[in-house]
Amino acid sequence: MATLSVKRLVEEQSLLLFKIGGDSKNFDILEYVANHKNATVSKIMEHLERQNDKTSIMPANRRVNQLASVGLVERKKGKVEIKATKLGLDFIEFVKVFREKLIKQIRQ
Repeated sequence: MATLSVKRLVEEQSLLLFKIGGDSKNFDILEYVANHKNATVSKIMEHLERQNDKTSIMPANRRVNQLASVGLVERKKGKVEIKATKLGLDFIEFVKVFREKLIKQIRQ
């Protein structure tokens, strides 16, 4: 019975990870964090602004917190830097592979 509840918990967390990580703005933030050392919420806001997205600090911070809540990024207590986790990097790679497969399927 305990195995079933662990399986259910993992399933729920996996689906939540895809929901949060699969949001287009969250995914853009995740890619930015993965590709920029010393990423901060301020730098993420600047990145979004360059894309004509005027996200203020509170919504940007909320999105980073969502990504952290499912383990895609990490913020060390007392530090401003945000880093992509191994899970976050794997998620980015998964999405890239899935995109390529989807493009091939559409072209057939």
